[in-house]
Amino acid sequence: MIPLDAPDLRAKFGLEARERLKHLTSAFLRIEQTPEDGETIAEALRQVHSLKGSALMLQLKDIAQVAHSLEDLFVAAQGDAAILRPSTFDAVLGALDVLTLRVEQVERGASIPAAVDHLCAAIAALAARTDGTDTGPADPNRTARPQAPAAAASLRGAPAPSLRVPTEKLDALSGLPA
Repeated sequence: MIPLDAPDLRAKFGLEARERLKHLTSAFLRIEQTPEDGETIAEALRQVHSLKGSALMLQLKDIAQVAHSLEDLFVAAQGDAAILRPSTFDAVLGALDVLTLRVEQVERGASIPAAVDHLCAAIAALAARTDGTDTGPADPNRTARPQAPAAAASLRGAPAPSLRVPTEKLDALSGLPA
């Protein structure tokens, strides 16, 4: 296991990851304009594959998991450009936001992974739909649109789950008069 607490390692990963995300975002915006552009899809696929590899080397499983989901989506799009529809574009842009936030956290030394399972499952569902239909945002179980903001919120330091305890019990435990 590579020690992720080394500042220079985090900085190198962050520099490479930010560069890959920049190229990936640029490629994806070109794909949005011309979904049938196989060369640009291949470029996006290369960038996300390399990001996944770097994340796996550092055992950043959440980043690797999102990258893997995007990789699968781009592979599917190479075979069927009909996968690339409005809800797919929204999902990918949301996933890129999540990746960007997580890379920033890694650079600052944060090692707690983001909860990305729902986001990845939603992207996988989009990749699996090859009929060209787009259910849009009305079906949250079939799109990643609602999942990306939730994952991003968890990265921004949303409040941790809390435990409610009556003050009387706390007073009794601490020995203070009620």
